[in-house]
Amino acid sequence: MQNLNIDGIQSEFLEHLSSCLSADDLAVFEKGFTLLNVQDNIFIFEYSDKAVYKDFVSRNINALRIVAGGICAKMPDIRFKYKNRTGQVTKETQDADEKPSAAHKDYKRGIRNIIASAVCMVLAFVLAIVSVNFIANRKFKENFYSLSLNNTYDNFRIIQISDLHNSSYGKENDELLSRIKKLSPDVIAMTGDCLDVNGDLNDITYLCTELAKIAPTYYAYGNNEWQRAFDFDMTLEAIDKAIGATDGNRDVSKLLSRDNGLKSALEATGVKVLFNETDTLDIGANKLKIFGTLTFNPSAFWQYAGDEFYKFISEGDDCIRLNLCHDPLLMETIKEDYWGDLVLSGDTHGGVVRLPGIGAVYSRNFGLLPERNNHYIYGKYRTGSSDIIVSSGLTNKGPIRMFNQPELVIVDVNKY
Repeated sequence: MQNLNIDGIQSEFLEHLSSCLSADDLAVFEKGFTLLNVQDNIFIFEYSDKAVYKDFVSRNINALRIVAGGICAKMPDIRFKYKNRTGQVTKETQDADEKPSAAHKDYKRGIRNIIASAVCMVLAFVLAIVSVNFIANRKFKENFYSLSLNNTYDNFRIIQISDLHNSSYGKENDELLSRIKKLSPDVIAMTGDCLDVNGDLNDITYLCTELAKIAPTYYAYGNNEWQRAFDFDMTLEAIDKAIGATDGNRDVSKLLSRDNGLKSALEATGVKVLFNETDTLDIGANKLKIFGTLTFNPSAFWQYAGDEFYKFISEGDDCIRLNLCHDPLLMETIKEDYWGDLVLSGDTHGGVVRLPGIGAVYSRNFGLLPERNNHYIYGKYRTGSSDIIVSSGLTNKGPIRMFNQPELVIVDVNKY
């Protein structure tokens, strides 16, 4: 039915409607409603009195449907347009159920209440998880590893401190120091970012002083110490520019001399700071060679650490080689079969947020779910003939760690 004779259809509509309505209602319809258009099964009526419209339609919509269905021989779609006093016709209103029933209102209200309750439950659950982790992060856990390394004649213990970021466990870190002392390490390895870039140096010098009283302590810079000590980035381009170096003309001593005094301040406490250099330590019958990687950015490693690193891995027999390298990204980027018998790293904070059975949610270097692709984020790894331990660190500052409590790493090295 495509825009047929509107007057004729209205007359037919009134004729059939007269058998469905009372005389009064029929009079109201004739006076208050005008058929504007009919297209297929769509009937559009115009009205000018909203009160009359609401009263009439609420009582007689079924009668209108019956008549319209009889005319178009289909399920009708009845629509209404309001004509205001200026003669302007507004948009169509819904046809039949213009006024939702009380049951419908109750249903919608119930749905809204269910959604609101679900949202509140989710928020409460998230708040509970965050609170539990916030409380747990006030303490550190102890993570023990047991390894057998070549050339080990006597058992010995290493304690690794990484990514402390000036965090404190007790006054002047007395809880941390007391526990380390009870664990009786033979050597302590500080693998960078123990000092925050804007942290109080006195906090760390005090800690180092006390650690050096417990066991020989070695310190390798992280990116935060680098930023404190040097006024340029740790990239090959930035270092070359800062010290005036070029390919084939790099004086490593010029780089080391640019430290602003941080190394001297740390070494005054009794710790040994390793700048791309090796130190030796005898523990019982064991001979340790300990290398501290300063330029762990892959772009600058070989140019500024390569010579000393090669000596570390190749010179000397019958020794255990321990490599302190803050960022494990170096070992992923540069594929070497041997980085030392044991490499201790940090930097990743374990991904900050970890999920049971999944691991780290995100890494700035590798994106989402990095451990699913075997990236070095947290724990013990094996690459070539080297063991790598990546600590999640001791910091309890910054973003809330989730299912990732700060940790003190203890490595027990056993003879074969």
